[in-house]
Amino acid sequence: MLDLSNALEVRKAYSSNSRTQEVTTAYFYKNKAVTKLEYEAASLSKLPIKKEYSPSPGDVLYIGPGCNIPRIKLRDLLLNNYAKTTNDVTKATHIFVDTTFQKMVKNTWLHTVSKKQLIQFVELLAEDHLDPDEVEDIKDVLKNLSDDEQINVDNSTKYHIENRSCSLYNGVNKVIVNSKGRNSYMNYVDPEHEDNWRHIMSNLDKVYDYKCLISHINADDSITITEEVFQQLCNMFESEDQDNHILAMEIMANSNYIESLMYIEILFTDHGRKINECGTKRHVNFKSLVDFLGKNLNYLNSNSAQGIIDSLIEKNVVTLDALKYILNRYTDDFYHSTEHFEVKQVTLSDELAKMLNVNYIKTVKEDYVPEVIEEQIEEKEEKPEEFNWVE
Repeated sequence: MLDLSNALEVRKAYSSNSRTQEVTTAYFYKNKAVTKLEYEAASLSKLPIKKEYSPSPGDVLYIGPGCNIPRIKLRDLLLNNYAKTTNDVTKATHIFVDTTFQKMVKNTWLHTVSKKQLIQFVELLAEDHLDPDEVEDIKDVLKNLSDDEQINVDNSTKYHIENRSCSLYNGVNKVIVNSKGRNSYMNYVDPEHEDNWRHIMSNLDKVYDYKCLISHINADDSITITEEVFQQLCNMFESEDQDNHILAMEIMANSNYIESLMYIEILFTDHGRKINECGTKRHVNFKSLVDFLGKNLNYLNSNSAQGIIDSLIEKNVVTLDALKYILNRYTDDFYHSTEHFEVKQVTLSDELAKMLNVNYIKTVKEDYVPEVIEEQIEEKEEKPEEFNWVE
């Protein structure tokens, strides 16, 4: 879309005679006229971006903007697999992107008019307010657009064009209607990344979610968080010394994400507030962990027991033992009793049961054994036998 919001400047002043804002002068800066590459935000989630990657010798990797990958760890991965990176996306055999593309896109508020509307307005300005060279520049910018093409201008300019409020329109009888005008946000690609964007969208068969690269970076040489390590990390977070919190977060960030996933998620659940308040969360290593888990860096204290299971399912590492561990640790989060009823048994959802191919039932409360009440037999008092005297 052609954007003239910064290119066409129309200055106005209040007129006591017409009791409205009148145009006093106008300027057009051709070098500020830009064309923005619009995209549909909803379409990004439908892109066929690959989720799995296996390094191979000769791979040439392009790491896109917004991908939080520790460069030192990436270097080791490349050396071990005889691969390399490139800053030229056109030379890459594998393109890794942040699937939100947040570092490549922007948005702006639109106030659009049609080409026909703008041409009419410019012709009126040309009489007293625009130089002939500026008029030619405007027409040159518009020449390849269709009459109904939408053009973004600043809000006040659009108001004058559509409401015909100033005296410029005196004697102008032809009203040009724009049924396609927009007053809304537009998502567009940052001009700095337009060429790369076009190449990526034209080569989706080479595009991967960069999170699948992280699992290879923190793998063979990384620590696996076991129950023993987990308890040590909990003790560190429970300490009042923030240096312990920093060290615990560094251990988390340098662990084997997949093999340690349950314990990592539990640490976020139980100690999320301290993690969220620690500046170490912005270190590239920890940001890689946060991105791998799909968490919001500003809200790391919002994890839940249900979220732990969701994460295990998403990463395809959920097991019955993990579910038992989580269920025992967060008992109150999964079943609730009331004043008159209590939960006796808990079982897996159909989704989990099919996924694990197991029938699991946990007894929460043992059967109530009724008291044996002995029936009391009422003893009848025997009256002495009555005798009838015979006279």
